[in-house]
Amino acid sequence: MPTFQWSLFIMRPRSSLIQCGQLLLVILTLAPPLRAAPAARKAATGVTVTVEQRIFVGHAPIQITVHNNLGQPIALPGCASFGIEQFIENRFIPLPPRRCDWEQEAVTVPRGEHLLQFQPTQEGRVILRAVVTYGVGCKEKAPLSQARCERFNTAYSHYFTLMPAAG
Repeated sequence: MPTFQWSLFIMRPRSSLIQCGQLLLVILTLAPPLRAAPAARKAATGVTVTVEQRIFVGHAPIQITVHNNLGQPIALPGCASFGIEQFIENRFIPLPPRRCDWEQEAVTVPRGEHLLQFQPTQEGRVILRAVVTYGVGCKEKAPLSQARCERFNTAYSHYFTLMPAAG
C-alpha cells in the first residue's frame, strides 16, 4: 500500500512526488544556463560581446560583435581574435582555436563596435558562446604578447544554439 504525503493540503502518493522531483532535477541539470555570462550582464560600460541572434540553423557564418565602451582602445590578438566554447556536461568547454603559424600584430579596437566572423563546423544541436580576451593600455603595432598591456580581461557573449539544417 503506497504511503501518502500532504502537500499544499492535497494528498498525493509519495512516489509521484519523488518522480516529479527527479524529473525537475533532470530538467534543471540538462538545461543550459539561463543567466547571461558575466560580461553580458554588465551595463554598457566596459567591453561586451554579442552575437546577432540566439538560434542559428546550418553552417552560415555568424557575426560576433565586440562592443568597446571603455574610454580607451583595447587590443585583440592578431590571429584567433576570439574563441568559441561549447556547453557540455553542465559547463562551457573551449573548442580548439584557429591554428596560427605565427603571432600577428594585435588588432586595436577603438571605442565602438568591432565585427568578427565565426564559421561553424559543428554537427547536430550544440550550445555555444563566444569568448574574447583583450588587453587594455597596450603598446600599438606589436603582437599582443609583446604589447606590454596594463591588464587583460575576458568578455563572454550570451549563449546561442546551432541547429542542423533541415533536410
